[in-house]
Amino acid sequence: MKLSEALDVAVQVASALAEAHAAGIAHRDIKPENIMLRRDGYVKVLDFGLANLIESLSIERPSSDSEDPSPRDFHSDPGIMMGRPRYMSPEQIRGMQVDARADIFSLGVVLYEMVAGRSPFDDSTAGEVIAAILNHEPQPLEHHVREVPAELTRAVRKAMAKDPERRHQAAEHLLAELKDLKLELELADKLKQTGQTATPREDVESQLTVADAIRAFPRSGPALRPMRAQIWNR
Repeated sequence: MKLSEALDVAVQVASALAEAHAAGIAHRDIKPENIMLRRDGYVKVLDFGLANLIESLSIERPSSDSEDPSPRDFHSDPGIMMGRPRYMSPEQIRGMQVDARADIFSLGVVLYEMVAGRSPFDDSTAGEVIAAILNHEPQPLEHHVREVPAELTRAVRKAMAKDPERRHQAAEHLLAELKDLKLELELADKLKQTGQTATPREDVESQLTVADAIRAFPRSGPALRPMRAQIWNR
């Protein structure tokens, strides 16, 4: 995908996750197959089949007067590994208590894949993938793609930190970083179009689509428009 397209998708997914987390819902299965991209650029996050509601939890429930619950306020049950291993956080793989920061890790993996054209944990077997997620750091984005903004590399690396405490602590934090980067790239592109000096940013193509629907998305079609993501519960 072009860098601008990948960022637009990631911004919309992060926005959807921020809304879900604010409502006390952790998705727990963010992956390309659960991200639908319409032809008009509108992104929908699908399949909350593994989602956990605050009301169903018995540990660390937020107080009723809490105005801004943190990701630690809602967890999944320990000892259960659910989801597709390639996009799962280390704590999910270990069957530990999972909170909203697991979704941030998974979105980081999806964003890496959209930009680099390959998974950060691109091993042949499920066991090798699990071992890589638990024990190995992925190659930096610039190893696969030229002219990747340093801000994007840092944001993706932070989102995929193995220790949840080292990640973005809320989807809003990752969303803010991605929005700033998207605006910076759009400004640089406008300056370039008007002939003014701008930092060169090269749109990078990859071979990956977010989901099967994106594989049919015409490259000659209309440019993606920034829109607010909508959550669907399929």
